[in-house]
Amino acid sequence: MRYSLMLQIVTVITVTLISSAALFGWMQNRPPETPDSEESKSLGTSIPK
Repeated sequence: MRYSLMLQIVTVITVTLISSAALFGWMQNRPPETPDSEESKSLGTSIPK
């Protein structure tokens, strides 16, 4: 296997792992959604307290 092909494979795997880790970290650190969000208002539903 040629060196440039191996380098491309390693780069693709590395970028994929880093981007998935960043996405997972972003999803874990999002602020919790409040019940009074715009989505629940637009659906016309209310969450009982």
